[in-house]
Amino acid sequence: MKAPTRRGESPAMNAEGPPCVVPAVSRVRRLLIRRLGRAPYHEAVQAMRSCTDARRTDSPDELWLLEHPPIFTLGQAGRRGHVHDPGTIPVVRSDRGGQATYHGPGQLVAYLLLDLRRAKFGTRRIVEALEQAVIDTLAGASIEAARRSGAPGVYVEGRKIASVGLRVHAGCTFHGISINVDLDLAPFARIAPCGYAALPVTRIADLGVRWSVEETGRRFAVSLGRTLACALEWDEARESSTRALGDTRGGHPGVRDMSPGADDGAAVARLRLASPTSANLSRLELLALFLANVPGDRLRAGSSRAAPA
Repeated sequence: MKAPTRRGESPAMNAEGPPCVVPAVSRVRRLLIRRLGRAPYHEAVQAMRSCTDARRTDSPDELWLLEHPPIFTLGQAGRRGHVHDPGTIPVVRSDRGGQATYHGPGQLVAYLLLDLRRAKFGTRRIVEALEQAVIDTLAGASIEAARRSGAPGVYVEGRKIASVGLRVHAGCTFHGISINVDLDLAPFARIAPCGYAALPVTRIADLGVRWSVEETGRRFAVSLGRTLACALEWDEARESSTRALGDTRGGHPGVRDMSPGADDGAAVARLRLASPTSANLSRLELLALFLANVPGDRLRAGSSRAAPA
């Protein structure tokens, strides 16, 4: 039986799950996918802000897929008391929506840089699209996931598996959603995840599915493209740019060694550029250089708002 659609909308079929209703579009938009490996949180946020500030009306929408070293972040609604025992893990205040969460190796972070006005979407629609893309991705592994009323994110049997938080600046989004793949869940016990004390969390690896972060990112990007009715464009500079981001380990390209003593970003810092517009480097390699060399204290405020997530 076909899923009902509202006037002016059309169903987008998910090969692994039920149809998802998306707004009808007159032309196919494109979504550029960038796989950035592992990058420090502050530098990634600064890069998103800079890219958002530099956007033109013809700039493509982008989805950045990456991991972060261990860090607790507090959204605009987050209280410092929601982080009970940070230990040696840094705690930072973020400009995204939402409350307290944890990022670490083994978690997919998906940042969506999208022009809301061009897409004719509201912020709530994008939050729902990110959640739906996670639900559809997990459905591909026969995992039944769902939203929870009044508690943004995605849940499996009452346990949170994905957290969402957006920022809107000049009509464009950044930040996005994080999905627990095979990260250490112990740090979540030190916080009130998303403001809820003792909120249970889970990860894909505990549900009998052995996806890498990279594989999860690929599947998530495909699901989000369907949900937003976008044609995906995968960045062709992936291999060279991930080498610039750092050494790989464990057979997973683009996963930087963040172990104690690792020379974080040294490979990028060794790149000598006569000009930031060097034709010998791809845009993603330039982004990698930016991530390695812009200090986190250059984060700036700017007129923007957090999504009600």
